[in-house]
Amino acid sequence: RDWSSDVCSSDLQDLDSKVLTEVEAAIGSRRLIEIIYPKAGSKKPARRTLGPLGLIIGRFHYLVAYEDGDVSIDPKTFRLDRVRKITTLEKGFTPPSGYSIDDYARRSFGIYDQEAVKVRWRFNRKTAEDAAQIQFHPLRL
Repeated sequence: RDWSSDVCSSDLQDLDSKVLTEVEAAIGSRRLIEIIYPKAGSKKPARRTLGPLGLIIGRFHYLVAYEDGDVSIDPKTFRLDRVRKITTLEKGFTPPSGYSIDDYARRSFGIYDQEAVKVRWRFNRKTAEDAAQIQFHPLRL
């Protein structure tokens, strides 16, 4: 399998080229990476070791990865523009059998991946007809 194809778009111009090059190489070789990355809600960066699975490119560009390469927990997302430093490690990791970045992206809403919930949207008459034509997510009505 060509793991280097685990990118969901081609809009990569704004990324730091070193970060992107290292991430793509680590995805392709299934090697762990170490990044300096601020924790959620904090400006102070912390050292994180990740098992990179793929990239989701959109308004923001995200790395989907296992923290510490631990495939027994759900993967997390990391905004690439927040990566302060990146190093590829010698140690490799094996993603779960059958893992697909495409499946992850398809079931996510943006970058959020959680159980689906039912919602009811209300639109005024003026916008209801237009809203009825929009598919907000490929797996959800």
